[in-house]
Amino acid sequence: VIRKPEEDIVATGSLLLNKKGKYAFTLDHTENQLLQMLQNMKKGPLTLSIELPEEKTDAIFNTGTLSFFTLQVKRKLAVSYEQNKFHFDIHFTIPIHLTEKHFTFDIRNEAPKLEAEINQQLEKQMKALITKIQEHEIDPIGLGLYARGYQYKAWEGVQDDWGHALSEAEVNIHIHTEIKNMGETI
Repeated sequence: VIRKPEEDIVATGSLLLNKKGKYAFTLDHTENQLLQMLQNMKKGPLTLSIELPEEKTDAIFNTGTLSFFTLQVKRKLAVSYEQNKFHFDIHFTIPIHLTEKHFTFDIRNEAPKLEAEINQQLEKQMKALITKIQEHEIDPIGLGLYARGYQYKAWEGVQDDWGHALSEAEVNIHIHTEIKNMGETI
């Protein structure tokens, strides 16, 4: 999605289309990065900001925000077919480098707690994106290719209506982050 507010052209997100080529919904910048992670297509650095509800206050600035980048995302995907529906388990291993945080937290001594909160928030964001994808019965992730490759007999029966089969599938996201670096401003 691009727009031209004044002189410059600005990219504001991505459009997803259904199999008939009609508009399904729009992804914002963060959802676009999450989709690239789900597709296992993200090459190069990835920068994300998340809000940690436990750290949010009523201050003028958003004090619950944490920003980080990663240079690589490792994805493992498993597919099965049970109880007349597909089950996808997607595991991510993400080494992160913190760049900014607007709250007090002893990262050196409590890194596992912060990592667990980051995992939880990233899982929540990815699950929300997958819910949108399933509601619109589209497959920009390419899960149908895995279903065909690993559960061919089950996929063969739904190949003509894969979007609907995916909408009924169970998709589980598992994120494991590890803080590798705390940056200069942390």
